[in-house]
Amino acid sequence: MLASQQPSLLTHVKPLRNDFGPVVNDVTSFHYPIDIPPCRPTNNSVDDDQIKLFLVIISAPNYFDKREAIRQTWLTQLIQSTSNNKVKLVGHGFIVGLTNNNVNVQKRLQEESAKHGDILQVDMMDTYADLSRKVAAALNWINNKCSTPTVMMDFVLKVDDDVYVNTRNLMTTIDNLNISSSSQQLTVYGTSADGIVRREGKFKVNPDMWPWSNYPPYSMGAFLLMSGRSIEPLLAAAQTTPYFPFEDTYLGLCADKAAVKMRFSPRALAGWVDRRPGPCHVYNSISWLTQSVDVIHKSHLATEEFYKGVTVCTQMLETAIDPNKTTRKFVFT
Repeated sequence: MLASQQPSLLTHVKPLRNDFGPVVNDVTSFHYPIDIPPCRPTNNSVDDDQIKLFLVIISAPNYFDKREAIRQTWLTQLIQSTSNNKVKLVGHGFIVGLTNNNVNVQKRLQEESAKHGDILQVDMMDTYADLSRKVAAALNWINNKCSTPTVMMDFVLKVDDDVYVNTRNLMTTIDNLNISSSSQQLTVYGTSADGIVRREGKFKVNPDMWPWSNYPPYSMGAFLLMSGRSIEPLLAAAQTTPYFPFEDTYLGLCADKAAVKMRFSPRALAGWVDRRPGPCHVYNSISWLTQSVDVIHKSHLATEEFYKGVTVCTQMLETAIDPNKTTRKFVFT
């Protein structure tokens, strides 16, 4: 529990895990005014050999252009590449909050949902300060709709709506992770944050909230690849851990409580891109942050040209890497 905080105990809420302590957050009673279909069941012999992936994209109600850019680029590519692949995408959704009584935005959201069927709205105000609750709401939905006897996710990918995903490197990464190993079943993969507690600036935390100089290891929140079996323990930890201002730090605290291992690669989330990325950036990255919708489209064009052989990464030539092997294996430590 966070230092000097004495949250009200919710004695009326049934704990998901009795060994995690008293309940302080009601993470199992969220409502979803706009919903998406449950994860598609996979209960035949062909599907049994596939790695099942669910995708959740953190968005905001009025970010219509970002969502459309993602649909037009890497999301469509991901859907197409998993239709006949060892990795099977069994569902996806953009999770948004409430619209602060903006009737026009809500109407557009409902129209967007009717057209695409991929808007998951949770009954809480969509603010930066409430991102930790929003992520808990996403975990709750996944735990209820994607962790059933007929649908048990192998992986859940959580990304922000300003992230471009290199779907080829993502597929290669997932295919190479040994999810059958017991040591890998409770794991979150991402890019390590420095873990330093700030006392000034945007990420300021007062000593009465967190008196120590470092946080437990955690991943930058814009890209998190979570093993399916880690969802319930993370949700149980969120139920018993006071919310923290920063959702990526908060997930790290929950992972620490739930004994979910954090594993890192610096190329899982390869920093910010403010222009068209080069072919070596594409080759060496699973995902990256984009500065604008325009950069999402430029990233997609650069990625397509690299994999079609229109552009070449000079690093591959200099190190005698077969230019035909354009996807990479990434080591997570």
